[in-house]
Parts: sequence; structure tokens; C-alpha cells
Amino acid sequence: MGFSKEDAVTFYRNLVAANHLDISQGIIDSFTHMLNSPAFNRAVVLRTAQEKSGRTFESLYANYNDSQTTENQNRLAEELLKVGVIEHHSTRLLHPLAFVKSLWDQKPDLRPTLLESLPSYFMLMADQIGKCAAGATGRTIIMSRLLAEALIKTPIK
Repeated sequence: MGFSKEDAVTFYRNLVAANHLDISQGIIDSFTHMLNSPAFNRAVVLRTAQEKSGRTFESLYANYNDSQTTENQNRLAEELLKVGVIEHHSTRLLHPLAFVKSLWDQKPDLRPTLLESLPSYFMLMADQIGKCAAGATGRTIIMSRLLAEALIKTPIK
């Protein structure tokens, strides 16, 4: 496909830096809510995230908890995005995001419409942490539908 989780995080980082998105705290809040859910074992989720992220996750999460600066918030949100698509079945979430990124780069007139759904794309990516292949399929369908709705609103010229 030529679009990796690192490409997705770079796209996210660029959108945040340009003040197009401000959802880092929302991503962290969603993850924290999952950690505190009775359906999940907090220690297992944290250990799994740490193992899948190359042993950097735990320190990022601890740094964020100690000092909730914007920098720590954005770094943790980026790591959560990476962990969300680490499993083979979860990488399918990158397909609709790759298409949106291509439209973002090549069709600037579509940007306002794309910005309506881009926050959802990244929230769905991060929300995939610890979820099954069926969840990835469902999230991919939602992302594709959001893209179709955006293209219907503002056709490509």
C-alpha cells in the first residue's frame, strides 16, 4: 500500500501542528476510559501496549501522568495511534486514511469537508487498541462511509 502507521502519525502530527486538529486529549481520555473499564485488565492492557510499542509506551504514559503538558499529550496520543494499528488485522484502518491523505495533498478544495471526519479517523485508529479483527473491519467500514459522505458533499473537480 505504501502508507504505514508512521505515515499516519506524521499526517496526524502535521494536522495538529497546523491547528487543524485538537484531539490528542480525546484520544488519551478514550484510552484511559478503556483502562478503567471492568472489561479490561489495566495491567494487561498497559503491558501489551508497552510490548507492542517497542518498550516506549510505559514511560510516555508515566510522563503524561506526571506532567500533562501539550508535548507529552501529543507524544502519548501519537503512540496510541501507532499501537492501535500494530496488529496485522488493524492495519486495514490505514487504507481509507491513505486515501484521505492523498486527497488532502492533491485536492486542497476538499480540506474543509475532510476536516469534518478526520478527527473520527484518528479516534477510530486509537480505539482499535486491544480490539479484534471484527472491530477493525467495522472501523474501516465507518471510515469508508465517512469518506463517501465527504465526497458526496464536495465532489472532486
